[in-house]
Amino acid sequence: MELPEIPMDPSTPGRTDDTRRRRFSSWAWLRTQLSRFRAVPEPARERRLLFLDDDPLRATIFLQDHPQAVWVTTVAECVSRLEDAWDEVHLDHDLGGKTFVDSSAEDCGMEVIRWLCREPRDHLKETHFFVHTHNAAAGLLMVLEMRSRGYPAEFRPFGLDLALLLAHNEPPPTPAVPPGSPPARAACRWLVGIINSWRLPGQRRPNDAHERE
Repeated sequence: MELPEIPMDPSTPGRTDDTRRRRFSSWAWLRTQLSRFRAVPEPARERRLLFLDDDPLRATIFLQDHPQAVWVTTVAECVSRLEDAWDEVHLDHDLGGKTFVDSSAEDCGMEVIRWLCREPRDHLKETHFFVHTHNAAAGLLMVLEMRSRGYPAEFRPFGLDLALLLAHNEPPPTPAVPPGSPPARAACRWLVGIINSWRLPGQRRPNDAHERE
């Protein structure tokens, strides 16, 4: 390190101030040593996302927003991946190109839930589960079963802002609805609200990937 020119000591002409030189060198050395211990922030870890769905269009949309996500299309692939830890798991119910599949079938999303609940999966207890099927009856059953076993889970139909839909798109009652009976969408809002607000004591409400960003 090149040292700056130090003024001559007026009390001793022709000699530099050795005391000041040594002091400057000591401080320079100390700053160099301290800089080695300067905290360097670690890059934020990408959240691990698992996405189960047989629809390529849904997968394309999801992967555009979350390119780090892993896409699987079958129960077997999903269960195999669930041997690892995940931050979020997004589950469909109707697979294999079918719709309104019986929940007792082995090739539907409910089979993943049965695997989760068959024995403790401690590495997944902090994972947030989102059921995005449009098969509402099956989806709500999946959420209820997971919550009963302590998993944080919510029903979020894919591509729908459920809160916005239910709050601002509720049609007025029609003459076919008997007086005093709630509209079908209002009943749906009530049911989904009950499901998504119910959780075990101490269980946190999960935030989905969009809210995180």
